[in-house]
Amino acid sequence: MVTSKGFTTLAAAATGLLGLAGMAQNASAAVIYSDNFVQPNGTQLNGQTVQTSNGIAGGTSGAQWTACTTQTDGPATTTGSGAYIPGHEAIFLPFAAQAGYVYTLTATLDPTSTDWVSLGFADGSYTGGNGNNIWQSTGTGNTDNNPVSWALDRAGTNGGQPQFFGGPGTNADIAFGASTDSGLQTFVITLNTTGTEWTSSAYVTGDPSLTASYTYTSGNPTITTVGFGTDNTQGIVSAFSLDVASVAVPEPATLSMLAIVGLGLLLGKRRKTA
Repeated sequence: MVTSKGFTTLAAAATGLLGLAGMAQNASAAVIYSDNFVQPNGTQLNGQTVQTSNGIAGGTSGAQWTACTTQTDGPATTTGSGAYIPGHEAIFLPFAAQAGYVYTLTATLDPTSTDWVSLGFADGSYTGGNGNNIWQSTGTGNTDNNPVSWALDRAGTNGGQPQFFGGPGTNADIAFGASTDSGLQTFVITLNTTGTEWTSSAYVTGDPSLTASYTYTSGNPTITTVGFGTDNTQGIVSAFSLDVASVAVPEPATLSMLAIVGLGLLLGKRRKTA
């Protein structure tokens, strides 16, 4: 027979184990990629190893940037604290989005001439084509990168506003709204792959009105790369990072202990009422 004291002890043990299981289920965050582009000013970005990389959740340990080296506007280079991008070019890292994670992509974008600088995910790694738009691939002879979950920052001289696209390409076009700060802005894009239908959202830091979201109701996208680029403009990208959070499953040992304690509680209750 299980006494009241014994029952209380079992209940306390079960509560403790449930707490451990809950801790195991909490989201744990980690860095996949991070880069402040600290190489000497003028260093070509193509072939440079990203500053921090981890081969987790679709990332590649020791990943290198892929950038165009034959662009007539000049190659993408580092500035010592950022990446300078000439017009009509994209720069990518390998990345294969996987189900069951929450990815957060962040970078500061600064279009320095007349058009936009972009940040996001894609299914392709075409880096540049003179006069062509490397994200949407509307130019003759261009290769389609199928960008998804991506945002762009427009230069103030262009009179535009930040935009977010669920994708692919410019499908699911969502304007952020009127920007209070044209030019340099920090974008945060979140790709949530934990549900049956993936979701994506984006916002501009410091301005709560600049927020957008999208749900992939017609099928989840294929993503093989992550990066940034420009259209008919030059720009600087800095403080680039891709983080991931996942919901862990409780360890088998924890589940076994929970089962034993639960059985003990059940038997104790039956004996007590017998």
